[in-house]
Amino acid sequence: MKRSLLFLTLFLLLPLPSYAEEKNSLAMSEWARRFDNLTPEEKNDYIQHSKKARRFFEQKRIFESLESVGQAQAIYLDDPNMWNLKGSCYMEFRDFVQAAQCFKNTLQLNPNSNASNFNLGEIYYVTAQWEKCLELFTKLTKNFEQLLEKMEKEHSEASAMETEFIDSITARSRKLLAIEKRQKTIAQMIHVSRFKMFVSYRKLGNINSAEEISSLYTELDDSPFFYYAKAVKAFENNENQVASESLGQAKRIFKDETLIHSWQDSLVEAGYLVSFYGDNNEDNNNLMDL
Repeated sequence: MKRSLLFLTLFLLLPLPSYAEEKNSLAMSEWARRFDNLTPEEKNDYIQHSKKARRFFEQKRIFESLESVGQAQAIYLDDPNMWNLKGSCYMEFRDFVQAAQCFKNTLQLNPNSNASNFNLGEIYYVTAQWEKCLELFTKLTKNFEQLLEKMEKEHSEASAMETEFIDSITARSRKLLAIEKRQKTIAQMIHVSRFKMFVSYRKLGNINSAEEISSLYTELDDSPFFYYAKAVKAFENNENQVASESLGQAKRIFKDETLIHSWQDSLVEAGYLVSFYGDNNEDNNNLMDL
């Protein structure tokens, strides 16, 4: 099996709404309403299969995850969570045709799924469909920025809550930590999305637009964007030593190996670094019509 794409890990932290969350929502979605028509036994079996599928995926037991997805979908087919997870499994196998269809199925059921939109955008990025990639990541960046603003408001409101009892103080602290964790993840997705836009613009020859995005970052930011953008420019100018030094700086500054690997993968997928697995675009020409 070819190496996994690490952007999927980030979106395990930002799951699609579960059935329980949809049921508690004032605007219950159509797929959740249809799910509610299942018998109690069917619901229980479905939930157990879906939990196993997600657990197997997180453990990188992809074949078993796909099997559990199939068992869940044999009971109920219209849960966008399962289509997104199924697409993520196919991404692990780098089967972009199957993965893209799964993500499109998710979006038919839940058009506002940032997770599936991001994953579909990643397919366009890996297969060098730069215009589609740019369009999707431009949209996603705006969505993530709005989501971050919403989270910042929630954080301010939670911080301002007056509490008198220790249990309330503990609950508030846990809520703040949860919000801060999501804020960090969303901010990371904004940086990654902008980098995909930066590369797409350069691949399309629109250097000015690429520079507008690049100018948002300096070496003082809490993102490796600056160093990887510098490496991209160096690679394009055949200044491989400069590119190598910039990547080395990023690795020394940002200690999170998962973070660095995900950015490194972005260079591999765009053709700036050689992949151990060969050409990313081989056997995917039929994706050009997706």
